[in-house]
Amino acid sequence: ANAKYNHSRVNYLDTAWLSQSQKLENKFIQHELYGSLSALYRVSGFLSFSASSDVSLNEMEANLHNFAYPTRFTSLSSLAARYSNHRVAVTGSLLGTVTSESVKYGTPADNHHKLSPFVSFTVKPFHTADFRIRAFYKNIFRLPTFNDLYYLRTGFRKLKPEDAHQLNVGITHSFSADERLKTLTLTVDAYHNRIKNKIVAKPSASLFEWTMLNYGSVYINGLDISSQAQIIASKNISVETGVNYTFQQATDRTEKTGRTYGHQLPYTPFHSGSGRINVKNPLVNVAYSMIWSGVRYSNFQNYSENRLPPYSDHSISIYKSFDICYLIVNTGIELQNIFNKNYEVISGFPMPGRSFRVNLSINF
Repeated sequence: ANAKYNHSRVNYLDTAWLSQSQKLENKFIQHELYGSLSALYRVSGFLSFSASSDVSLNEMEANLHNFAYPTRFTSLSSLAARYSNHRVAVTGSLLGTVTSESVKYGTPADNHHKLSPFVSFTVKPFHTADFRIRAFYKNIFRLPTFNDLYYLRTGFRKLKPEDAHQLNVGITHSFSADERLKTLTLTVDAYHNRIKNKIVAKPSASLFEWTMLNYGSVYINGLDISSQAQIIASKNISVETGVNYTFQQATDRTEKTGRTYGHQLPYTPFHSGSGRINVKNPLVNVAYSMIWSGVRYSNFQNYSENRLPPYSDHSISIYKSFDICYLIVNTGIELQNIFNKNYEVISGFPMPGRSFRVNLSINF
């Protein structure tokens, strides 16, 4: 069992706002109470059952005229069963979602209740090789967030939840070649998703103010390929590497006669990927990371004027941990966007160039 309380404040100031006060200043305050309880019962070494329940209560207030002052109660309850041995693993679950919305002023968002099933299996066909075949079906009922519904100029109270059906098939192969190559893992996943009322966010006047809307029907076909390795270079030096690649075709399937039918969703690249290298040694640890995104579109219509060019971001970090008087002190410095490229993730809002960041954390 666990519980949490969260209090957050957001202060948005726009000094270029055209009004008598020559500025726009919005203040938002949020409270969240959260509790969770779960239990696991093992029938045998192979079969187990579990039950869990999460509840949360959210409230928001703001210095705005006629603000809704909303309250949301959310309950998530799950029952699951799992059977596994050294060759086969099968899991099934049923998730129940219930929400209750209320506001002080205006009309609240709709209440919801939904049952969502999930089933998966994993098979290891060979005794000697760590090679596994995986597959799952999942129904996801994704609720709009509290901010999606109620933030001024961003929130949209008529926003509907996403209802997605996901199919995934994948393989994983892990092996160790020798003392130098300690582990190498290769993973491939292919998936097909069908989503009703997909929630899409688009920037409007600024990166603080977004437009939230539903897209009637979306099909997503994708392929994820990843590889991770741990290499022992010497007695005191080890190298961890990883590479990921994603192909994703996320297209509008709402109306065949629509102008955007078959077009890629905004800000969804067809191709993307990342890579990392982490060198660990007794003196200091050094890490390099890279993210890459291919062509995207800034609007629902995939026309040339809405096309955004590919971009990549490269970063280097140096970090070290110390033990001081029963404390674990982690220090580090990062050089971000080392090639100083002002690329655009969102159209019209260039990302910052080269920058430094210093990190310090203390664990008791």
